Amino acid sequence: MKNLKGSTFEKNIKNYMIRANARGTSRHNTNSHAIHSNAVADKREKYLKDFANYAYEKNLHEESSKLNQHLTDENVTEFLQDRIQNLSINSQHDYVAGFNALVQDLKDKDIAVNVTNSIDIIRESLDNKTSSELHSYINNAHEIINSLTYDNSVIAQLMHEAGFRVSEAIEILNNKDLYLNNNFEIQNVVGKGGQLYDTKEISADLYYRIQEANEVTYYQLLKELELYNVTAHDFRYTYAQDLFYKLQEQGVKYEDALKIVSKELNHHRAEITLLYLQLK
Repeated sequence: MKNLKGSTFEKNIKNYMIRANARGTSRHNTNSHAIHSNAVADKREKYLKDFANYAYEKNLHEESSKLNQHLTDENVTEFLQDRIQNLSINSQHDYVAGFNALVQDLKDKDIAVNVTNSIDIIRESLDNKTSSELHSYINNAHEIINSLTYDNSVIAQLMHEAGFRVSEAIEILNNKDLYLNNNFEIQNVVGKGGQLYDTKEISADLYYRIQEANEVTYYQLLKELELYNVTAHDFRYTYAQDLFYKLQEQGVKYEDALKIVSKELNHHRAEITLLYLQLK
């Protein structure tokens, strides 16, 4: 097992990003073993920077300049408990899951990390909270979208109007030339498990807003949404519920409406979609 290279935590992080970019590919490619979109890279870098700030506060740099050596169960438990304590339950899940993905990636790259079960224990604790706490229908979604800074509002609108996951929405925005066509459609988006979305028609308003928006990071969006006590995923849940009940109001049978919503969300099983629909 190796240490991250560099004489400071900042250089350690830079070394990790070089390794990540060297092995990753952009999301529109089909490498199922190493998909590192800009959004994923941004998130993992931010998690590592957050942990570096914690390590500095604890003066751990005086013991070792190798950031990965401080990734122990004891330190990670204290870091995560402190980092997520003021977040909503949804954001707590998001943050812990993202940090866990970073730790796993470090291990995959043969970087010495002494984290065994601390993250699993925290995730289990969060999972014990009721499902009603995990997902929220946003009654004032349009109001929140209009209140967000421009670039973040475009991401939220993409999820709310088209049902994309946050990482997919960020990928679309940051690489718009790859996904927008001239027919006011979004195409060629690859979701979880390499499953391709059907081409989605979007409103002219959203189309032009995407064109005008700048690149964003997940962390920028996360921090702003905390002000409204919602998470990025809540916009996708709201999309799913609104579409389902709209279809039922139009007379579409329950089973058919469920299949349509499941397809729009790019779920491979309708049972997953049910988790979205029982919460409104």
